[in-house]
Amino acid sequence: MGSPSFADTGVAIHRGLLTTAVTLLDGVRAAHDTRWPTQDRVLDGWRRDPRVRALATHPAVLDAVESVYGRSPIPFQTLNFRRGTGQPLHADLIHFDSVPTGWVCAAWVALEDIDDDQGPVEYVPGSHLEDFSRVHLAERTGRFDNAVYEDAVARHVGDRPRARFTASAGDVLIWHGALLHGGAPVVDPASTRWSQVTHYFLDGFAYVTPQRSPAGSDDFFVRDPLVDISTGRPVGHTLDGAPARLWRRAHDRTTLLRAADPPPPVPARVASTVRGARRRVAWWTEPARDALRDHLRGRRARG
Repeated sequence: MGSPSFADTGVAIHRGLLTTAVTLLDGVRAAHDTRWPTQDRVLDGWRRDPRVRALATHPAVLDAVESVYGRSPIPFQTLNFRRGTGQPLHADLIHFDSVPTGWVCAAWVALEDIDDDQGPVEYVPGSHLEDFSRVHLAERTGRFDNAVYEDAVARHVGDRPRARFTASAGDVLIWHGALLHGGAPVVDPASTRWSQVTHYFLDGFAYVTPQRSPAGSDDFFVRDPLVDISTGRPVGHTLDGAPARLWRRAHDRTTLLRAADPPPPVPARVASTVRGARRRVAWWTEPARDALRDHLRGRRARG
């Protein structure tokens, strides 16, 4: 009998996939230490350092993701870690999902050897098949509450066994966006757990943020712009195999229009265009604000 498949477990383990990329792995660690010396967690470091971007778009990782899903991956977000997070179990799709659902995943890369003392990634095998997080999002009332969600996940999982991904530098773990995963407890508080996780959408869908989308509505918080790390260019949204149009409404709600849907009234189209322009300006200018904040943090750390 063969080993359990991605469809069964929600994970694909690639031992030694980046073992020969030692220079890049060390470079990503150096980038973190140099650019963000006071931060244990860095969001979207690819926007400011080419080494983070190179790891997110490494051909071996892209090929591994495509081999699982049969579609081209779109890398769109990076997280870099110095230490174990101890984060409670959760599914990524509370933060990002596709329409239709499920075409999102993550690739976690060990930048050093990681054992049980360092708080490795842990997950509940097969939990991606249960749709628990989607059900929780659909049944919520009002705004998304992360503490309520994490408590609900803990009750749902109960005493079910969890797997841990202890790793050697260059090992890669790919997980399904609906898989319940988190960080195991950090036994040695002085230890590091150097790693990078990149989140990927799969080509050919529309892309949204579920926890910021109204429950029970056809409107979404659409990821606009969604920028492909590989190209640095915005990615279009697709519905039923054709380009979708975005009707950006008030309160960050967006209606996804299919090609055959009638356009909104002219005033609504003008307002939608203005909102889209504002979002793009905010997205593209954010790295400058982050750089200033990092500089000020570094000055404070140096006294």
